[in-house]
Amino acid sequence: MISIHDGDSILMAQKLANTLGLAVGLSSGCNFLAVRAQEMVGPDAVVVTVFCDDNKKYLRTALTNEEPVKPEYKTPEDRTA
Repeated sequence: MISIHDGDSILMAQKLANTLGLAVGLSSGCNFLAVRAQEMVGPDAVVVTVFCDDNKKYLRTALTNEEPVKPEYKTPEDRTA
């Protein structure tokens, strides 16, 4: 099991939107961060995720707010998005 902070999911969803133009929701931001599981299971493992929603239902939620970055978050250091 991989634990992902809500704020980290928000930051990654925002990063995917701003960098790649992918209007995804919080669960997709979380899923993208969880793909890091490949680092834990080995380089030959295949890890897949599905971006299961868009950001339309989140337009009036924390997804559109500026999220404070905490030291334990992975999104600021992630260079894959």
